[in-house]
Amino acid sequence: MNSLHFFKDDTLVTFSGLYPDVYLKALQLAFLPTIPITNHLYQLASFFRDLTCSGFEYTSDCHSLNTKKKLLVFLDAPNAKTLQTLRYSTYDTSAIILFERPTSQPSTLYTMLDNARYILSSYTLPGTYAHHPYHYRCASAFLYKEIPLFSSASETFTYQPAFNLSLINSNLYGNNSNTYRLRRELINTCTALQPQTFLFYGRGWQFNPISNPINSLLFFKNEFRSRLYNFPPIDLSSYRGSCTDKTVLLNCLTNFSIENFLDFDGYHTEKAYEPLIYGCYPIYLANRSFNIFADNLLPNEADPVLLLSRALKVCSSGPQAVRNMALRARSCINEYISFNTNTALQQLMRIIHSP
Repeated sequence: MNSLHFFKDDTLVTFSGLYPDVYLKALQLAFLPTIPITNHLYQLASFFRDLTCSGFEYTSDCHSLNTKKKLLVFLDAPNAKTLQTLRYSTYDTSAIILFERPTSQPSTLYTMLDNARYILSSYTLPGTYAHHPYHYRCASAFLYKEIPLFSSASETFTYQPAFNLSLINSNLYGNNSNTYRLRRELINTCTALQPQTFLFYGRGWQFNPISNPINSLLFFKNEFRSRLYNFPPIDLSSYRGSCTDKTVLLNCLTNFSIENFLDFDGYHTEKAYEPLIYGCYPIYLANRSFNIFADNLLPNEADPVLLLSRALKVCSSGPQAVRNMALRARSCINEYISFNTNTALQQLMRIIHSP
């Protein structure tokens, strides 16, 4: 089983989950002299770095350790095979950090929730789990430290965006047909009405089996589903391919940031804050209830024409004014996070260091 183990004195903390490569990559970043703020695992890597700085050591083999306090941490939901491998009796307690909506996870998640000592999430849990005695309603499951600012690393940085509008999104249907349709309609609307000032990136929008077989498989699967459900075909005139990181947003005034689920109180992901790292203002669409990001960003409606109108109105203020809007939003969110110290990773750090 791919797991990550940290130990100190009589305490063992094991990280597991649906995507083991995520926390293994975060661990590698944690040992770099400087964690790149442009990496999407910056927050988790910062958490692992603080854990090691507080005296915890990393090990790939925990069987020889004799520890009294054992904490099993799930980063999202492991699959059934992983659950069968885990021996709950060997752990005193377990914690689950939920990043995605529970109903979009394997059914084994509900078994995990029944056995969990702590549940940490930024949104309302369904049914009886909403009343779990140790459910911490966190400001964010994605943030640990403040939202960084890319341009602060260079005094010679000049803000000269070339595009007003942008979207970074994979061609991935998932279980969210409404937002999948909305993104496709938005791409077509922006391409038709603002072809010179709009660009979009993402995986799986083109079929090229020789150079990129994985993206081509994604394309085939989701385009087939699009035809089946009568979703609009995509105009790829403004498509720029996949992007390895989001520094491309340095070239953009605004970014359409649409959550996968809009009907779920408190649900938010990294889509909300990543544009702010680059001084790009998010045209953010999400459920606004209990959502600290939505509280600090302009409200929007799930309509492609209205989203485009909002973005153009924001852009009409001029590049520096838009950048100042992004900086103010980032500052307000950071102040909230700092004052409340109630993110999922911050709560987890307290649990790990508790007696």
